[in-house]
Amino acid sequence: WHEDYANKGMFQFTSCHNIVVRDVVFEHGLAESAGADVFYVMDSHHLLFDKCTFVYDGCDTDACDESFHFASPSTFITVSRCFFDTYAQNINVKHGSYLGNKGYDDQSARVTFFENYFLNGHSREPKVDVGWIHILNTIYVDETADHAYYGIRSIGFEDVTPEVLVEGAYVERFKGIFVTETGGVIAEEMTNVDAFSRASSSAACSA
Repeated sequence: WHEDYANKGMFQFTSCHNIVVRDVVFEHGLAESAGADVFYVMDSHHLLFDKCTFVYDGCDTDACDESFHFASPSTFITVSRCFFDTYAQNINVKHGSYLGNKGYDDQSARVTFFENYFLNGHSREPKVDVGWIHILNTIYVDETADHAYYGIRSIGFEDVTPEVLVEGAYVERFKGIFVTETGGVIAEEMTNVDAFSRASSSAACSA
Protein backbone atom coordinates (compact mmCIF):
# COMPACT_ATOMS: atom_id res chain seq x y z
CA TRP A 1 0.00 0.00 0.00
CA HIS A 2 1.19 3.50 -0.74
CA GLU A 3 -0.11 7.00 -0.05
CA ASP A 4 -0.26 7.66 -3.83
CA TYR A 5 -3.32 5.41 -3.84
CA ALA A 6 -5.23 7.50 -1.29
CA ASN A 7 -8.99 7.26 -1.80
CA LYS A 8 -8.51 4.81 -4.69
CA GLY A 9 -7.02 1.49 -3.65
CA MET A 10 -4.25 -1.02 -3.88
CA PHE A 11 -5.21 -1.91 -7.44
CA GLN A 12 -6.96 0.62 -9.67
CA PHE A 13 -8.50 -0.63 -12.93
CA THR A 14 -9.47 2.17 -15.32
CA SER A 15 -10.68 1.37 -18.85
CA CYS A 16 -9.60 -2.26 -18.45
CA HIS A 17 -11.16 -5.42 -19.86
CA ASN A 18 -10.65 -9.19 -20.00
CA ILE A 19 -8.74 -9.51 -16.72
CA VAL A 20 -8.67 -12.53 -14.36
CA VAL A 21 -7.45 -12.30 -10.74
CA ARG A 22 -7.27 -15.74 -9.11
CA ASP A 23 -5.96 -17.49 -5.98
CA VAL A 24 -4.63 -14.44 -4.13
CA VAL A 25 -4.87 -13.54 -0.42
CA PHE A 26 -5.29 -9.82 0.29
CA GLU A 27 -4.61 -8.53 3.82
CA HIS A 28 -6.39 -5.21 4.11
CA GLY A 29 -4.87 -4.50 7.51
CA LEU A 30 -1.66 -3.31 5.84
CA ALA A 31 -3.40 -0.30 4.26
CA GLU A 32 -2.01 3.10 5.21
CA SER A 33 -4.06 5.41 2.96
CA ALA A 34 -7.35 7.02 3.89
CA GLY A 35 -10.24 5.28 2.15
CA ALA A 36 -8.08 2.55 0.60
CA ASP A 37 -9.94 -0.14 -1.32
CA VAL A 38 -8.26 -3.34 -2.45
CA PHE A 39 -9.73 -3.00 -5.97
CA TYR A 40 -11.07 0.28 -7.34
CA VAL A 41 -12.68 -0.30 -10.76
CA MET A 42 -13.80 2.43 -13.18
CA ASP A 43 -15.01 2.28 -16.78
CA SER A 44 -14.00 -1.38 -17.13
CA HIS A 45 -15.71 -4.56 -18.28
CA HIS A 46 -15.37 -8.36 -18.37
CA LEU A 47 -13.41 -8.86 -15.15
CA LEU A 48 -13.22 -12.07 -13.09
CA PHE A 49 -12.10 -12.28 -9.45
CA ASP A 50 -11.97 -15.95 -8.48
CA LYS A 51 -10.90 -17.98 -5.43
CA CYS A 52 -9.45 -15.01 -3.57
CA THR A 53 -9.39 -14.31 0.16
CA PHE A 54 -9.91 -10.84 1.64
CA VAL A 55 -8.92 -10.39 5.29
CA TYR A 56 -9.86 -7.15 7.02
CA ASP A 57 -7.53 -7.98 9.90
CA GLY A 58 -8.68 -5.30 12.31
CA CYS A 59 -7.90 -2.53 9.87
CA ASP A 60 -8.49 1.03 11.06
CA THR A 61 -11.63 2.19 9.22
CA ASP A 62 -10.06 5.62 8.78
CA ALA A 63 -7.45 3.93 6.58
CA CYS A 64 -9.42 1.08 5.02
CA ASP A 65 -12.49 1.02 2.87
CA GLU A 66 -13.86 -1.80 0.71
CA SER A 67 -12.51 -4.96 -0.84
CA PHE A 68 -14.16 -3.90 -4.12
CA HIS A 69 -15.43 -0.56 -5.38
CA PHE A 70 -17.15 -0.95 -8.77
CA ALA A 71 -18.11 2.42 -10.28
CA SER A 72 -20.56 2.45 -13.18
CA PRO A 73 -20.40 2.27 -16.13
CA SER A 74 -18.15 -0.70 -15.28
CA THR A 75 -20.02 -3.90 -16.17
CA PHE A 76 -19.89 -7.65 -16.76
CA ILE A 77 -17.93 -8.37 -13.58
CA THR A 78 -17.89 -11.69 -11.70
CA VAL A 79 -16.72 -12.32 -8.13
CA SER A 80 -16.70 -16.07 -7.50
CA ARG A 81 -15.63 -18.47 -4.77
CA CYS A 82 -14.07 -15.73 -2.65
CA PHE A 83 -13.87 -15.55 1.14
CA PHE A 84 -14.42 -12.25 2.98
CA ASP A 85 -13.32 -12.27 6.62
CA THR A 86 -14.69 -9.77 9.15
CA TYR A 87 -15.07 -6.72 6.91
CA ALA A 88 -16.29 -3.43 8.38
CA GLN A 89 -17.56 -2.30 4.97
CA ASN A 90 -17.04 -4.66 2.12
CA ILE A 91 -18.27 -4.07 -1.45
CA ASN A 92 -19.72 -1.03 -3.22
CA VAL A 93 -21.46 -1.06 -6.61
CA LYS A 94 -21.61 2.68 -7.11
CA HIS A 95 -23.40 5.19 -9.30
CA GLY A 96 -20.45 6.71 -11.17
CA SER A 97 -21.77 10.27 -11.17
CA TYR A 98 -21.32 10.40 -7.38
CA LEU A 99 -17.59 10.41 -8.02
CA GLY A 100 -17.48 12.91 -10.86
CA ASN A 101 -16.66 10.30 -13.48
CA LYS A 102 -18.64 8.97 -16.45
CA GLY A 103 -21.80 8.25 -14.54
CA TYR A 104 -24.64 5.87 -15.22
CA ASP A 105 -26.00 4.30 -18.37
CA ASP A 106 -28.73 1.70 -18.64
CA GLN A 107 -26.33 -1.06 -19.68
CA SER A 108 -23.85 -0.69 -16.83
CA ALA A 109 -23.14 -2.43 -13.54
CA ARG A 110 -24.02 -6.01 -14.36
CA VAL A 111 -22.23 -7.85 -11.56
CA THR A 112 -22.46 -11.50 -10.49
CA PHE A 113 -21.42 -12.86 -7.09
CA PHE A 114 -21.18 -16.68 -7.19
CA GLU A 115 -20.41 -19.09 -4.34
CA ASN A 116 -18.82 -16.54 -2.03
CA TYR A 117 -18.57 -16.75 1.76
CA PHE A 118 -19.11 -13.65 3.90
CA LEU A 119 -18.04 -14.25 7.52
CA ASN A 120 -18.68 -11.82 10.41
CA GLY A 121 -19.15 -8.81 8.13
CA HIS A 122 -20.53 -5.47 9.29
CA SER A 123 -21.99 -3.90 6.12
CA ARG A 124 -21.88 -3.47 2.31
CA GLU A 125 -22.08 -7.13 1.37
CA PRO A 126 -22.69 -5.62 -1.15
CA LYS A 127 -24.12 -2.08 -1.08
CA VAL A 128 -25.75 -1.39 -4.47
CA ASP A 129 -26.64 2.03 -5.87
CA VAL A 130 -26.94 1.06 -9.52
CA GLY A 131 -27.17 -1.90 -11.87
CA TRP A 132 -28.38 -5.48 -12.04
CA ILE A 133 -26.75 -7.68 -9.43
CA HIS A 134 -27.05 -11.49 -9.19
CA ILE A 135 -25.96 -13.08 -5.90
CA LEU A 136 -25.95 -16.85 -6.33
CA ASN A 137 -25.24 -19.74 -3.92
CA THR A 138 -23.64 -17.47 -1.32
CA ILE A 139 -23.13 -17.96 2.43
CA TYR A 140 -23.58 -15.23 5.06
CA VAL A 141 -22.68 -16.11 8.65
CA ASP A 142 -22.26 -13.93 11.73
CA GLU A 143 -20.82 -16.25 14.36
CA THR A 144 -21.93 -14.14 17.33
CA ALA A 145 -24.97 -12.37 15.81
CA ASP A 146 -23.54 -8.98 16.79
CA HIS A 147 -21.09 -8.07 14.01
CA ALA A 148 -23.57 -7.24 11.27
CA TYR A 149 -25.25 -3.87 10.77
CA TYR A 150 -26.68 -4.85 7.40
CA GLY A 151 -25.82 -7.24 4.58
CA ILE A 152 -27.19 -6.61 1.09
CA ARG A 153 -28.42 -3.05 0.60
CA SER A 154 -30.13 -1.67 -2.52
CA ILE A 155 -30.57 2.11 -2.71
CA GLY A 156 -32.41 3.94 -5.47
CA PHE A 157 -31.23 7.34 -6.70
CA GLU A 158 -33.38 9.74 -8.77
CA ASP A 159 -34.43 7.72 -11.86
CA VAL A 160 -32.03 4.83 -11.20
CA THR A 161 -33.48 1.65 -9.68
CA PRO A 162 -30.84 -0.92 -8.70
CA GLU A 163 -32.10 -4.51 -8.85
CA VAL A 164 -30.62 -7.37 -6.84
CA LEU A 165 -31.55 -11.05 -7.24
CA VAL A 166 -30.42 -13.29 -4.38
CA GLU A 167 -30.66 -16.94 -5.35
CA GLY A 168 -29.77 -19.99 -3.30
CA ALA A 169 -28.25 -18.09 -0.36
CA TYR A 170 -27.67 -19.49 3.12
CA VAL A 171 -27.93 -16.89 5.91
CA GLU A 172 -27.24 -17.48 9.60
CA ARG A 173 -27.47 -14.90 12.43
CA PHE A 174 -26.82 -12.02 10.01
CA LYS A 175 -28.72 -8.94 11.16
CA GLY A 176 -30.36 -6.85 8.41
CA ILE A 177 -29.42 -9.23 5.61
CA PHE A 178 -31.81 -7.46 3.18
CA VAL A 179 -32.18 -3.66 3.25
CA THR A 180 -33.85 -1.48 0.60
CA GLU A 181 -34.13 2.31 0.43
CA THR A 182 -35.76 4.87 -1.88
CA GLY A 183 -36.90 2.44 -4.53
CA GLY A 184 -34.09 -0.11 -4.51
CA VAL A 185 -35.20 -3.68 -5.23
CA ILE A 186 -34.07 -6.99 -3.69
CA ALA A 187 -35.72 -10.24 -4.80
CA GLU A 188 -34.93 -13.70 -3.50
CA GLU A 189 -35.35 -17.22 -4.82
CA MET A 190 -34.75 -20.49 -2.93
CA THR A 191 -32.93 -18.82 -0.03
CA ASN A 192 -32.37 -20.33 3.41
CA VAL A 193 -32.59 -17.41 5.85
CA ASP A 194 -32.93 -18.05 9.58
CA ALA A 195 -35.59 -16.32 11.67
CA PHE A 196 -33.15 -13.88 13.32
CA SER A 197 -31.79 -12.63 9.99
CA ARG A 198 -35.26 -12.45 8.45
CA ALA A 199 -36.80 -10.53 11.33
CA SER A 200 -34.19 -7.78 11.16
CA SER A 201 -34.43 -7.24 7.38
CA SER A 202 -36.36 -4.30 5.98
CA ALA A 203 -37.40 -5.83 2.67
CA ALA A 204 -37.15 -8.66 0.19
CA CYS A 205 -39.67 -10.16 -2.17
CA SER A 206 -39.95 -13.45 -3.99
CA ALA A 207 -38.52 -13.52 -7.50
